[in-house]
Amino acid sequence: AAKAKARPRPQVSGGAAAAGPGAAQAGARAPRPRPQASGGDGAAAPGAAKAKAKAKSRLHEGMDAAVFRPAEGWVHKGATPLGELFIGKVVAGEVTNVLSERVWLNIGAEKDASFWCKGHSFKVGDSLSGLAIDNIDLKKGYVILLPPAANEEKEGA
Repeated sequence: AAKAKARPRPQVSGGAAAAGPGAAQAGARAPRPRPQASGGDGAAAPGAAKAKAKAKSRLHEGMDAAVFRPAEGWVHKGATPLGELFIGKVVAGEVTNVLSERVWLNIGAEKDASFWCKGHSFKVGDSLSGLAIDNIDLKKGYVILLPPAANEEKEGA
C-alpha cells in the first residue's frame, strides 16, 4: 500500500489575512440562523413553561414534600465535601425531607443524602444511624444511601 502524498492547501486570495483583521473571506457563507422555539426574543414559547410545569406536577401528583426547598438549596456550607466521602462509609443523620418513597438526610456533607424505601414511616427530624453510602455522583452532587432494611441485610450476611 502506497502512502498518499499530502496536497498543499490552496491559498485564498483576498481573504481575511489579505484584507486585514476582522474582514470576511470572499465567497464565505454566513452561518445559518438556529431555529428557535420562541418568538426570537429569547423567551420560551408561549405555553412551553406551562406544559413543562404541568408534566412535572403529574409526576408527583397527590404528593407533597414534607418541607419546601430552601431558597439557597439543600447545600450545607462548611460541611464535609462530597469528594471526601466513599462508598461503604457508614453514616448517621437527621431526616430533612420526605417525598413519597424517598427520604433525605443531613449526614454532615455539603449536600443531603437520600434513599428510597417503600412503606416507610420516617418523618422530618427523625435521627437515623448505621446507613451505608451506596453511590456518590460528584458531577450531579448526589449521595445515595442503602435504606435501613438493606443495611440490616448486609450486616446479617
